[in-house]
Amino acid sequence: MTPAVALRAAVAVALLLPVPAVTASNPIGVVGVIQKVILLPDETQPTTAQIWGAFAISDGAMINYSDWPTSYSKPRAGYLYYKVPVGQLADCQKEWLDLKAVAGTKAVVAFGYRGNVTWLRAPDVKLSAPDTYPLNVGLVMMAKANEPGSEMVSKFFAELRNAAAAK
Repeated sequence: MTPAVALRAAVAVALLLPVPAVTASNPIGVVGVIQKVILLPDETQPTTAQIWGAFAISDGAMINYSDWPTSYSKPRAGYLYYKVPVGQLADCQKEWLDLKAVAGTKAVVAFGYRGNVTWLRAPDVKLSAPDTYPLNVGLVMMAKANEPGSEMVSKFFAELRNAAAAK
């Protein structure tokens, strides 16, 4: 058998093999409705940020996009408290300004990455021990206020907005 014939035979066999379904994974760690962002010690050179609103935190497991709302905690109101990751001051400050820009709009946004330690603090918890901000793919706009989606996603977004309004 010549090399050309062998190659054609191998390609033909490969085309007959079953192909597994390919699905994308969801790397996002936090989904929320931002109410306000407080940059500390000041707005011009912040090294920590309080991000107030309602949030759902991922359970850390990588999942398929079609299942994503089921892998997050129940949306709750409170705040996230973050510090700048070492060596990433400029990127972090830009992302915090992006979060500040969507604050109060009722837009559903996502940021961070799965597996990152993020503590959602109740509104009455005293400010201490900030988590390291989880820089990942930047701020992701999930849905503007009242934007439709699938029934499951729309319900999840409504729960986030309701939790934010209840605060």
